[in-house]
Amino acid sequence: MKCKICGKEYMRDNGFYELKWYLQSEYCSEACAKRDTLYMNSKKMIEEFVEFLSDEQKEKFARIICDTPSEYLEVIIRDMGGFEGIAAWGLW
Repeated sequence: MKCKICGKEYMRDNGFYELKWYLQSEYCSEACAKRDTLYMNSKKMIEEFVEFLSDEQKEKFARIICDTPSEYLEVIIRDMGGFEGIAAWGLW
């Protein structure tokens, strides 16, 4: 396989599968995955958002993001109407 960030040729040991947060078929390492545009842009948006929150809002946001399992977040986001639903929340 060839890393989509650094171009390094690498082999993934199919006999030993370790669950990673990034696609091992696209990135040779976590360091390269963190250089992906989607990761960097998402992290920057979160940092900029948190910057303008009050201390109480930061704590509430941290509890939502850190304490809620990702599987639950996916269902909650879907139940709220996805991006469009959340962006329009409270406008009706």
